[in-house]
Amino acid sequence: MLVPMMFAVPMMFAPGRSVSRPWSMIVLAAALTVATAGCASGHGPASPASATGGSGVRPSAAGVRNVRAAGDAPRDRGNGGTAGGTTGGSVVTSGDATPGVTIRLVSPRAPSPTIGRPGWPNVVAVAPRVRPNGQLFLFLPGTAAPPGDYRLVVAQAALLGYRAIGLTYPNQRSVGDRCQADPACYGPVRQNILTGQSTSSRIATRPANAIEHRLGVLLSYLAARYPDEGWQRFVAADAPIWSRMVVAGHSQGGGEAAYIGKVRRVSGVVMFSAPVDATTGPVARPATWLSRPGLTPLDRYRGLADPDDGYYARIRASWTGLGLDRFGQPVTVTGAVPLGGPAELIIAPTPGTPPLAAHNATVADLAVTRCPGGAPLLAPVWRHLLRSAGGLAPDTAGTEPPGCPA
Repeated sequence: MLVPMMFAVPMMFAPGRSVSRPWSMIVLAAALTVATAGCASGHGPASPASATGGSGVRPSAAGVRNVRAAGDAPRDRGNGGTAGGTTGGSVVTSGDATPGVTIRLVSPRAPSPTIGRPGWPNVVAVAPRVRPNGQLFLFLPGTAAPPGDYRLVVAQAALLGYRAIGLTYPNQRSVGDRCQADPACYGPVRQNILTGQSTSSRIATRPANAIEHRLGVLLSYLAARYPDEGWQRFVAADAPIWSRMVVAGHSQGGGEAAYIGKVRRVSGVVMFSAPVDATTGPVARPATWLSRPGLTPLDRYRGLADPDDGYYARIRASWTGLGLDRFGQPVTVTGAVPLGGPAELIIAPTPGTPPLAAHNATVADLAVTRCPGGAPLLAPVWRHLLRSAGGLAPDTAGTEPPGCPA
């Protein structure tokens, strides 16, 4: 189904406004025609159509698992072992490979046998010919999804000079499913997922299975196995050095990234279709933790969402709870993607897109629209987010046009 897509992006200034207001926002309405995937039984994007239509733009290729949204029932495919038959450092050369990027699949148990479920492989990416920027990009998947569902954005981070990791963590059940209408529940649950410590009776992650331990021992493992790649910069005695990381994620993972930014000083936070930490009902009430003071400055938070997402009202309430509205509301203009800017970045309406497909279309490999050569249509937007969240210099041209290369 061909539909128009518009991008909403932040900008340092807008026509008719004083440049002394650097955090005002604008919306980029790009007249792009793209093909969007439908839903299969409401659980995720359907297999892409074989035809590309007149635009030459197609959904992503098959071969990546469906991604479930925040409130879906979990799919625990992890077995605590080497899922997918991978070992400690298999190099991937699949059809989803990004030129110039080496992707390794590393079992969670390779660095620590105490790690339990889920056992999907971690995705580790480096671009050997790109100069390292000194930072780590950490990506956390959505509910019941493995890191392998997000290789494209992890690869894009590597091409920007990040050492990049898609991390397996205890995401089998959504935080919203655990907390329902209790806004005070979300923070303790997320804390437990991060550290294994919590006062919540609704979750019982062990410290050895929590994000902080999984990431720390993986970084130590990579530092020992690949000493020339610089992984040791991000870890000390199996403890992650958070201040040198941009933390990102999709859906549940994006909410966890936002929470990590509250309790750890990180370089930046990128939230894809997230957080969904708000109650359901006529008025979505943001979770309590969102409005609490945090260690990471709000001007290093970035977000990407689609208003046709079935969770959009809760995502928007969560952004408001975080305090991101202080940077200004979007206004619509036409132009290229500007580099640098405020916290929120929105994909404008894509009429007719099923809600779950819209939820996944911001970043999940199977749901994003691909250009004829296979590159993600949203790659320029991802690069903008990753650059600005990490405080990196913009591209040499100062702007990146949306859509596929000519």
